[in-house]
Amino acid sequence: MEKVHVDWLLGELKETFDDPTRKTGDVLNRFRYCDVLILDDVGAEQPTAWKIEQLFELVNARYADHKQLVITSNYTPDELHAELKKVNRVKAGQLMSRINAICEFGYTGETDIRFKLKKGAI
Repeated sequence: MEKVHVDWLLGELKETFDDPTRKTGDVLNRFRYCDVLILDDVGAEQPTAWKIEQLFELVNARYADHKQLVITSNYTPDELHAELKKVNRVKAGQLMSRINAICEFGYTGETDIRFKLKKGAI
């Protein structure tokens, strides 16, 4: 199982552009092929066409390989789709289609779950 904050993952991918000793595929493969992947805080990053494309490639690979995926977000699926399609309507639709196909959705409420954990409410 791998758990990764989406902003960190995207930063790691970008760093491979300037470092000839690192390959983008190597970074992605770590998360493509693990049995369970948790993508934390999807949508917290400022969406760009490149970021949406990278998320799509990762989610699509997991979808094709029937790998488990858990996504956390402050957005509902509809809200996330609305934010992403402001940048790229088609790719946002493709990404959300894959997410909808392999993820079940739950709602933890308006309160930050970290706050609830700290207070012992969970």
